[in-house]
Amino acid sequence: MPSAGWAPGAGAEVGPAQGFAQGVTGGAGGREVWVTSLADDGDGSLRDALRGGGPAWVRFAVDGVIRLSAPLRVPSDTTVDGRGGAVTLAGRGLRLDEVANVIVTGLSLRDGTGANTDAVLVQRGSRRVWLDHLDIAGFPDEAIDISQGASLVTVSWVHVHDQDKGILIGSWGDNTSTESIAHVTVHHSWFDRTHQRNPRAVRHSRVHAYNNYLHGWTGQGMSIANWAQLASEANILEAGDRENGLVTGASGSGRAPEEGYARTDGDLLAGGAQQDERAPERVFDPRAAYAVEVAPADDALRTAVTTHAGVPDPVGGVARTGPWRPLDDPGSGG
Repeated sequence: MPSAGWAPGAGAEVGPAQGFAQGVTGGAGGREVWVTSLADDGDGSLRDALRGGGPAWVRFAVDGVIRLSAPLRVPSDTTVDGRGGAVTLAGRGLRLDEVANVIVTGLSLRDGTGANTDAVLVQRGSRRVWLDHLDIAGFPDEAIDISQGASLVTVSWVHVHDQDKGILIGSWGDNTSTESIAHVTVHHSWFDRTHQRNPRAVRHSRVHAYNNYLHGWTGQGMSIANWAQLASEANILEAGDRENGLVTGASGSGRAPEEGYARTDGDLLAGGAQQDERAPERVFDPRAAYAVEVAPADDALRTAVTTHAGVPDPVGGVARTGPWRPLDDPGSGG
């Protein structure tokens, strides 16, 4: 099963992205920048690497934890590529604000500080963003927040665990506006005993979720409201204590007063999981936007996602094999 379409061992290739971020190139063809320091700032740091301007491919010559005092702003035409190392961002996360053509891959994000801290925030009209092979845990707000007109985003092979909120799509703004609708693809991601939002879509967002594995949520699995549309295709929803794997109703808080619309196709329900399919005829057709090959929701898919989603454990873990392949080391000429 293909992972993210990576060319194993090829230092200048990632992709192509599947889904709504198709065509993203990140920093391909730009300057290559090596992070050589685990410091929050200063020469050789990741923060310094992201200040340079122009297309950039940012890679890591160091392993370890980068403790951030403030979010890292990722500029347009950038690839942040953690393959080939074991790099963890801790304390704060990544912010993509009014940018386009960005790839972030091969990083762990841990233990956010501050009540509203997201691991990855994509906002304010950002376009063509691909978030791939990330491992996210311990953030007080979302693992991934796609909001304020951000669109054309693909989330792939991400492992979210030890986390209350998974992915929120379409947050912020006028509930009734149909301008700047978020178009998001989520595929081959593992929502591992999270509480909720796996993903959650609101405010007319259009989300294609396929070949994901939701396991043991404690609140809700996938959820949509405020006229959002969800095409749920060949996902595995394996319930634990809660059976509500897909919810389309309005929220009791008043922030999402209208229902959403869902069409399900080929999902595998396990452990008593239940789905709420609502007005499937009103849900968009993802194949009108892009071609996609969807695998059956079966044991082989569960094994592939749990084996290859995320990144190697940054503290003494065993590197993954198979579809997820690291880049060559800096000294190998890869």
